[in-house]
Amino acid sequence: MLFRFHTVELQHLASINERIVRGLPFNQDEEAGKRPGRTGDDALAFRMNDAGVITDVLVIEAKCVGMNSNTTIAEAHAKLSTTLLRNCGIRELINILKKYNTDEAQRWRAALLELWRSGHTSVGRYDCVSYAVGAQPKKPVTRESWMDPTKRHPEYKLQNSLIGLEFQIPDLEGMVDIIYRGK
Repeated sequence: MLFRFHTVELQHLASINERIVRGLPFNQDEEAGKRPGRTGDDALAFRMNDAGVITDVLVIEAKCVGMNSNTTIAEAHAKLSTTLLRNCGIRELINILKKYNTDEAQRWRAALLELWRSGHTSVGRYDCVSYAVGAQPKKPVTRESWMDPTKRHPEYKLQNSLIGLEFQIPDLEGMVDIIYRGK
């Protein structure tokens, strides 16, 4: 999960925390205070063979909305269709692994460096849209999900294996409040 590299958001959160500690007013739901997600892929996963060569990469685009948004679903599929020869997330992972002094970390770091240098040309790619939504389709419906499980979204232009994960969380806003706002 690469959100830990969303520097602008981390700076924004530090500013919010400072305001709260100093007793200054802060409206957590004000539009001007909201930030877009990080650039680049939201999550990456890899498969490495016994020879220490990465053979597959899973690229995940994650979206979370209170109410269903077909536009957001389309944007997620379109973003996955934009392949990067050198994903910035891999560079970030290489830098993290450099800090660990274990054989396993160095094995993964070497494999990721090789993947970075090769431009990802030797690996299988799997794509995934992870969609968390605070609402279920209304009854009666012909299907139980917002993303159509029977066909690829028209905005997805690649021929890679495509996985759709949909999480319908009835009180998504309440869950976010508990996790991030301590309510």
